[in-house]
Amino acid sequence: MPRLRRLLALSVLLMYVAFAPAPLAGAGSTTVVISQVYGGGGNSGATFRNDFIELHNRGTSAVSLNGWSVQYASSAGNFSSANRTNLPNVVLQPGEYFLVQEAAGAGGSVNLPTPDATGSIAMAATAGKVALVNSTTVLATTGCPIGASVVDFVGYGTGTNCFEGTGPTAAPSNTTAVIRAGFGCTDTDSNSADFSTGAPNPHNTASIPGCSFPSGSGSASPDVVSQGASAMLTVIAKPGTTPMDTNLTVTGDLSSIGGAANQVFTLSGSNLNTGEQTFIWNATVGAAIPQGPKSIPITITDALHRQGTTTIALAVRSPFITRIHDI
Repeated sequence: MPRLRRLLALSVLLMYVAFAPAPLAGAGSTTVVISQVYGGGGNSGATFRNDFIELHNRGTSAVSLNGWSVQYASSAGNFSSANRTNLPNVVLQPGEYFLVQEAAGAGGSVNLPTPDATGSIAMAATAGKVALVNSTTVLATTGCPIGASVVDFVGYGTGTNCFEGTGPTAAPSNTTAVIRAGFGCTDTDSNSADFSTGAPNPHNTASIPGCSFPSGSGSASPDVVSQGASAMLTVIAKPGTTPMDTNLTVTGDLSSIGGAANQVFTLSGSNLNTGEQTFIWNATVGAAIPQGPKSIPITITDALHRQGTTTIALAVRSPFITRIHDI
C-alpha cells in the first residue's frame, strides 16, 4: 500500500512538471538574437501590412543562418511545421539585422522594408512565443523546456507559458511591437527586462548596423617585473557605439601572475573629447610565479552586456638577477 501511494504521488508530480508554465533558461545568445517581434500587421489601426520577426547579430563574428528557422506558437499552444519559416543560406555580419516578413492582414497601408526572408506565419498581436532555432526541426510541444537547438527565445504578452527569465515581455498591440533594448544589443536572458513595447521599426540587412562593441588597449609599468614585486596595469577603454554606452567595467585575469582570475580594475580618469576611459590596477606578482613572458587577458564590458577584449603583456624575472646598469 505505501508503494502504491508513492507511485500515485510520483504520477501527480510528473503531471505538474509536464503542464506547469516554466521559464526558459540558458537560451541567451552571444551572437544572433530576436530583436523585434510584431504580430499586429494588417490589423485594425496598424500601419504595416505584415507581421514580422527581426533578428540581429549582436556578436563580433559573422554567423551563417543556413539550416536555421524561426518558429511561432500561440501563448499557450504548441509549435508546429505550419508556423515555421526556414531561413536562407545567408551569412549575417556583426551588427547586421535580418528581417523575416510574415503573414499580411486585411489592413495597413505601408509595406515593410525589403524582407531578407518571407514566411506565412499569422502571429497574434498581443501574446505568443517566437524561437530562433539552429535547425528546421519543429520544437516539441509548448516550447518549455527546450534543447540546445534554440539560439534565442521570446515569450511576449500576458499569459504566455514559456519565456526567458522570470516572465514574458509586456503585451504589444496592433500598433506596437516588442523591441529589444539597446538597438537589439541587450541580452540578459530575461524577456521582461530586455524588451519593451514601442512603434514597430523594422530593419533589414541593408540597414545601418548596430552594436559597436567596446574596445581597448593595455600596458604594464614596468613591463619586466621581479617575482614578488608590483606593476601598474593600465587599460585605455573605448566605449562601443550604436548605441553609445560609457558605463564600462574592466576586469583582468591575473591568475598567470598569482592574482585573482576576475580582478576588477579601478577607473582613474576619462577623456571627454575621445570618450576613452583609463582603468588601473596595481598588481603584485607572486613570489613563486615562473619566470618568463605573461599575457594577461582583459575584458571590457558595458551596461548593454557587450564585451571587448585586449591583453597586457609583461615578463617576470628573478629578483636576484643583476642587470648591467646596476653594476
